[in-house]
Amino acid sequence: MKIQRRIFDRVLVLEPACRTDLRGRTAFFAPGELQAVVPGLTVREQRVYTMPEANTFFGIHYQDRPYPQAKIISVVHGSGLDYVVDLRKESPTYRRWERLTLRAGEPLAVYIPAGFGHAFLSLEKDTVQLFAADAPFGNAGSIHYRDPEIGLELPCGDPILSEMDRQAPFLRDLDLSW
Repeated sequence: MKIQRRIFDRVLVLEPACRTDLRGRTAFFAPGELQAVVPGLTVREQRVYTMPEANTFFGIHYQDRPYPQAKIISVVHGSGLDYVVDLRKESPTYRRWERLTLRAGEPLAVYIPAGFGHAFLSLEKDTVQLFAADAPFGNAGSIHYRDPEIGLELPCGDPILSEMDRQAPFLRDLDLSW
């Protein structure tokens, strides 16, 4: 496994080790290799998100104290846009965002430490995302995806949203502790 690039100063785009033979390709994150690039990370919970429709949107989600959460995101079927938003008030990149495309055919993962918001937009029908976290879900929150202080850009006009994301507050109305 290697770090393909960094986003901001702490978010890592990871390229797993791969093995290809007549049966296809296997991409894997060996625990020792993961610890080498993200020391101290212990995966405590994993979730699989299945998005039957393109333009299904999750986010901007974060998890604040007492259970701040780091996560690793990858796509195992289909493709999507993965967004990372810097929510650290002391950071020179506070409120800025970056996005990258995750595709099942190009095995990459993104490591997002606590202090960052995360959003995801499916680009294809039947997109499946693997989500691994170092803390259980406990104090999860959402920021409105149309928050003008963040200015997130989506390539679709009307994404499929949960009620939580539709009713999410704006950043100015939150007191985040990072």
